[in-house]
Amino acid sequence: TQFNHKGVMLVQATLPSDPRTRDKLGSLSNERNLVYVDLAPFTRRLERQDRQLSYDGHWSREMHILSAEALFQAIEALEDR
Repeated sequence: TQFNHKGVMLVQATLPSDPRTRDKLGSLSNERNLVYVDLAPFTRRLERQDRQLSYDGHWSREMHILSAEALFQAIEALEDR
């Protein structure tokens, strides 16, 4: 196996509304090969109770869609560089 030096890791917080987690992950991002994708601006479209399933702590369908949108935008931004 060879190392892909052109690889990029995108990171998201599972609880994007927690400011401490957002700050920590954001500080690790170098915007080249480790990119923090902040979901907070995207989650503002959803009511808090609509972000997770009611019967456990997993993301709802809508939250997964927002996550995919955020990742897509981050990948597009990387391609534009």
